[in-house]
Amino acid sequence: MPAGQIAGYPPGQPARDDQTRPTEGRRPGYPGSAGVRRSWLPVGLLTTEFIGGPPAEIEASPGPVLPANLPPMLEAMLWGLVQGLTEFLPISSSGHLVLVPAFLGLEPPDLATSALLHMGTLAAVLIYYRKDLAKMVHFRRDPEARHIVILLIIGTVPAAIGIVFEKQLELFQESVTAVAVALLFTGVVLLVSGFIVRKAKILEQASVTDSLLVGVAQATALLPGISRSGMTITAALGRGLSAEQAARFSFLLAVPAIAGGGLIETVQLAGNGGIPAQSWVGVLVAAVSGYLAIAFLIRTLVRIGLRPFALYCFVVGSLALILQ
Repeated sequence: MPAGQIAGYPPGQPARDDQTRPTEGRRPGYPGSAGVRRSWLPVGLLTTEFIGGPPAEIEASPGPVLPANLPPMLEAMLWGLVQGLTEFLPISSSGHLVLVPAFLGLEPPDLATSALLHMGTLAAVLIYYRKDLAKMVHFRRDPEARHIVILLIIGTVPAAIGIVFEKQLELFQESVTAVAVALLFTGVVLLVSGFIVRKAKILEQASVTDSLLVGVAQATALLPGISRSGMTITAALGRGLSAEQAARFSFLLAVPAIAGGGLIETVQLAGNGGIPAQSWVGVLVAAVSGYLAIAFLIRTLVRIGLRPFALYCFVVGSLALILQ
């Protein structure tokens, strides 16, 4: 065999390039974006067998091993599951849409796909709180329903104002480090929530000030890595709502937040040639997993609080900082 020839390849045939991926369309800031195969394994574990010549150069810089492209249906199910679980569990859905691709070496879902998946999580919260939402339809003649509608409108205002800084916030989506730090901050907030004295105020007794403060907490989640549900539930607990009512307020407040951009983007997608079948599978997975996530979080919150999720945020955030 000629010197430098890699075992297993015919003479004169270059090694397969299936270990690399094109950089076109890849978000800046993601490990491996230079189109070179990278690995998070220790350098000593990177070995290649060579016969009759010096080994080829191997780059051992940080970054994930880039896998083969997933089948479209499987990829849609993966992103649906990530969206459904992380939208309602206090571990930041936006942060995981940055970290999961970085860990697995996958392309992140584009904005259109992400918006479409939000329709699945929107369906989950609409179904789970269908009685509350049906009651709010009659807000004109039901004082309690009208009060809740007012609270939701006021609570939505801070996040709506924050959208003005959308372009600046997008810079955080390009940095795994920034997302990891934000996830660690989320963990600290969730840990602190365990020290809040539990009270028994219900949502119908919440004040305009309560709603405004919870809305400000929701606006902080415009930063990827900051959990919307974690911030809003902690703020509601701090304002005296019971655990179950704090979650109720948080998830009802999610309806306008999720629907705002998702519905518009979905309509645009439908008008531009339709929506692929695998995308609807992703929406279904997001809806089912989102519904289960809501039920699981409420049970966990009532029984033991948010500390287990704080531990998760600390572990994932620390790993992201170490391995990036």
